[in-house]
Amino acid sequence: KNIKAYITILIAASFHTSAIVALPIFIFMDNNKNEKIYKYYFALFLIVFFFSRSILEAIYSVFPYLNQFMILDDISVDFGNGSLLTPLKGVPYYIVSIFALIKRKSIMKIMPKADIFIISSFIYSFSWLLTFNQYWAFRMGWYFFLPTIILIPSIISSAEKKKEKYIIAFFIFVPMVLFTFRQIYITIS
Repeated sequence: KNIKAYITILIAASFHTSAIVALPIFIFMDNNKNEKIYKYYFALFLIVFFFSRSILEAIYSVFPYLNQFMILDDISVDFGNGSLLTPLKGVPYYIVSIFALIKRKSIMKIMPKADIFIISSFIYSFSWLLTFNQYWAFRMGWYFFLPTIILIPSIISSAEKKKEKYIIAFFIFVPMVLFTFRQIYITIS
């Protein structure tokens, strides 16, 4: 299974370079034996993300033929030129991440490996924040979308009272619906 997964990731990366982000995630999920390792992988993700240009320049110096697959100008973290409206699209996912953090202990009872989904939610939320001025972050974030969505029912189920479940569902789903209809309207217009 591991060889098939690595081959699939490399094939996906040949279509769009952002798929390479799945490689460390697969390694992370495959080798996860300790809860503390989540923190280390998240820290590693942030380091690689913020220094991606320097890391790729070093890789290109060793393997120059790889340069044809990615334009370095598109991946630098540069602040100050983006629109403030772009990160606002991530509001529903920021809410999911906050609720997941607040309800972590209850979610762990429902979902034994919930930390993987919670960290994916934070990475997805973080990618929305970085879209302020880095489109590549948005593309990379899509690899964490499905675990974020899978986390939502566990967040709602973790509420003990029925009224609390409705409140959590309201704060998660209303922004999602509003932003979805806004995007449909923009696309049609």
